Amino acid sequence: MKDKLLCLVSSIKPLWDFYPIGCLVEETRMAISGEGGLTEADINKLINYSERWSKLNEEQKKIFSKSFIDTHIGVMLLLYLNGTRLSGYQKECLERKYEEYFLYRTPINIKKGL
Repeated sequence: MKDKLLCLVSSIKPLWDFYPIGCLVEETRMAISGEGGLTEADINKLINYSERWSKLNEEQKKIFSKSFIDTHIGVMLLLYLNGTRLSGYQKECLERKYEEYFLYRTPINIKKGL
Protein backbone atom coordinates (compact mmCIF):
# COMPACT_ATOMS: atom_id res chain seq x y z
CA MET A 1 0.00 0.00 0.00
CA LYS A 2 2.89 2.38 0.75
CA ASP A 3 4.17 2.07 -2.81
CA LYS A 4 0.74 2.78 -4.25
CA LEU A 5 0.32 5.86 -2.05
CA LEU A 6 3.78 7.14 -3.00
CA CYS A 7 2.98 6.66 -6.67
CA LEU A 8 -0.34 8.51 -6.33
CA VAL A 9 1.24 11.41 -4.45
CA SER A 10 4.09 11.63 -6.96
CA SER A 11 1.66 11.76 -9.88
CA ILE A 12 0.17 15.05 -8.63
CA LYS A 13 3.48 16.66 -7.66
CA PRO A 14 2.85 19.86 -9.70
CA LEU A 15 -0.13 20.55 -7.42
CA TRP A 16 1.56 20.16 -4.04
CA ASP A 17 1.80 23.93 -3.51
CA PHE A 18 -1.96 24.30 -3.86
CA TYR A 19 -3.19 24.28 -0.24
CA PRO A 20 -6.05 21.71 -0.45
CA ILE A 21 -3.84 19.27 -2.34
CA GLY A 22 -0.84 19.98 -0.12
CA CYS A 23 -2.88 19.10 2.97
CA LEU A 24 -3.86 15.75 1.48
CA VAL A 25 -0.25 15.09 0.48
CA GLU A 26 0.92 15.91 4.01
CA GLU A 27 -1.70 13.58 5.53
CA THR A 28 -0.53 10.85 3.15
CA ARG A 29 3.11 11.44 4.08
CA MET A 30 2.23 11.16 7.76
CA ALA A 31 0.27 7.95 7.15
CA ILE A 32 3.18 6.41 5.24
CA SER A 33 5.58 7.25 8.06
CA GLY A 34 3.19 5.81 10.66
CA GLU A 35 2.35 9.17 12.25
CA GLY A 36 -1.26 9.21 11.13
CA GLY A 37 -3.83 7.48 9.05
CA LEU A 38 -5.86 7.94 5.92
CA THR A 39 -9.53 7.23 5.51
CA GLU A 40 -10.86 5.28 2.58
CA ALA A 41 -12.32 8.58 1.32
CA ASP A 42 -8.84 10.17 1.39
CA ILE A 43 -7.37 7.27 -0.58
CA ASN A 44 -10.21 7.44 -3.11
CA LYS A 45 -9.66 11.18 -3.44
CA LEU A 46 -5.97 10.60 -4.18
CA ILE A 47 -6.85 7.99 -6.78
CA ASN A 48 -9.40 10.28 -8.45
CA TYR A 49 -7.04 13.26 -8.39
CA SER A 50 -4.25 11.21 -9.92
CA GLU A 51 -6.50 9.78 -12.65
CA ARG A 52 -8.05 13.11 -13.54
CA TRP A 53 -4.71 14.94 -13.53
CA SER A 54 -3.22 12.31 -15.87
CA LYS A 55 -6.09 12.85 -18.36
CA LEU A 56 -5.24 16.52 -18.85
CA ASN A 57 -3.14 17.65 -21.79
CA GLU A 58 0.05 19.64 -21.23
CA GLU A 59 -1.58 23.05 -21.77
CA GLN A 60 -4.32 22.25 -19.26
CA LYS A 61 -1.74 21.11 -16.73
CA LYS A 62 0.23 24.27 -17.39
CA ILE A 63 -2.68 26.56 -16.46
CA PHE A 64 -3.95 24.41 -13.58
CA SER A 65 -0.46 24.42 -12.07
CA LYS A 66 -1.10 28.14 -11.37
CA SER A 67 -3.87 27.17 -8.94
CA PHE A 68 -1.73 27.95 -5.88
CA ILE A 69 -1.48 31.62 -6.87
CA ASP A 70 -4.89 32.20 -8.47
CA THR A 71 -8.10 31.51 -6.55
CA HIS A 72 -10.26 31.28 -9.67
CA ILE A 73 -8.04 28.64 -11.22
CA GLY A 74 -7.86 26.82 -7.89
CA VAL A 75 -11.64 26.60 -7.66
CA MET A 76 -11.89 25.28 -11.22
CA LEU A 77 -9.13 22.76 -10.52
CA LEU A 78 -10.93 21.43 -7.43
CA LEU A 79 -14.21 21.22 -9.34
CA TYR A 80 -12.50 19.25 -12.09
CA LEU A 81 -10.53 16.96 -9.75
CA ASN A 82 -13.69 16.22 -7.75
CA GLY A 83 -15.58 15.15 -10.87
CA THR A 84 -17.63 18.25 -11.68
CA ARG A 85 -17.75 19.27 -15.34
CA LEU A 86 -16.84 22.91 -15.79
CA SER A 87 -19.50 25.24 -17.20
CA GLY A 88 -18.99 27.10 -20.45
CA TYR A 89 -18.32 30.29 -18.52
CA GLN A 90 -15.68 28.58 -16.35
CA LYS A 91 -13.95 27.17 -19.43
CA GLU A 92 -13.89 30.62 -21.03
CA CYS A 93 -12.47 32.06 -17.81
CA LEU A 94 -9.77 29.39 -17.81
CA GLU A 95 -8.87 30.27 -21.39
CA ARG A 96 -8.62 33.98 -20.48
CA LYS A 97 -6.46 33.12 -17.45
CA TYR A 98 -4.15 31.15 -19.74
CA GLU A 99 -3.68 34.20 -21.95
CA GLU A 100 -3.17 36.41 -18.89
CA TYR A 101 -0.40 34.22 -17.45
CA PHE A 102 1.37 33.12 -20.61
CA LEU A 103 0.69 36.18 -22.81
CA TYR A 104 -0.50 34.17 -25.81
CA ARG A 105 -3.53 32.14 -26.77
CA THR A 106 -3.23 28.46 -26.08
CA PRO A 107 -2.30 26.60 -29.27
CA ILE A 108 -4.81 23.85 -28.53
CA ASN A 109 -8.37 23.68 -27.25
CA ILE A 110 -7.78 24.04 -23.52
CA LYS A 111 -11.50 23.43 -22.83
CA LYS A 112 -11.62 19.91 -24.31
CA GLY A 113 -12.63 17.27 -21.79
CA LEU A 114 -13.27 19.65 -18.92
